[in-house]
Amino acid sequence: MTPEDFAGVMDVSRETLDRLSAYLDLLMRWQRAINLVGPATLSDPWRRHLLDSAQLSRYLRADTGALYDIGSGAGLPGLVLAIM
Repeated sequence: MTPEDFAGVMDVSRETLDRLSAYLDLLMRWQRAINLVGPATLSDPWRRHLLDSAQLSRYLRADTGALYDIGSGAGLPGLVLAIM
């Protein structure tokens, strides 16, 4: 899945896509030093990590005040939802 495919599925702005790309860049950089996600999932990170996390946004109400993500490891899904 490409970033453009992701944007089409999730209907996000270019700014949101840029923020998600920056997060993914950090995840890939730190993956080398700290095993944050399974190595086999890195071939398709837009689908395996970002889309998997972002799809939860459909179930959040607009007036959700706080959302807690305990034990998210690499920030999934919490950081992706915060960016969205």
